[in-house]
Amino acid sequence: MQGMLKWADSEESRTKAMTNPPKPQSEQDAETRQFIETMEKTGQLVDVDEHEDTSRLPPHVTHVRYPDGAVKRIRFTGPGHQ
Repeated sequence: MQGMLKWADSEESRTKAMTNPPKPQSEQDAETRQFIETMEKTGQLVDVDEHEDTSRLPPHVTHVRYPDGAVKRIRFTGPGHQ
């Protein structure tokens, strides 16, 4: 039975890949840059140092960027999130 479930999962993954092919890397990079630029403009993304207490950032800040360039989500916004 487990083998059948694994096969079904793998078949589902193949079907999704066929119906939603991955975007070319350059298109993904452009979308990522646009997303990050939008978050910077709206104040949702701020630069922090490695030891900064991100819990003290204003509530509208949802993502932080560390000195090494890594971006991390620190909270959610929207309905149901305080």
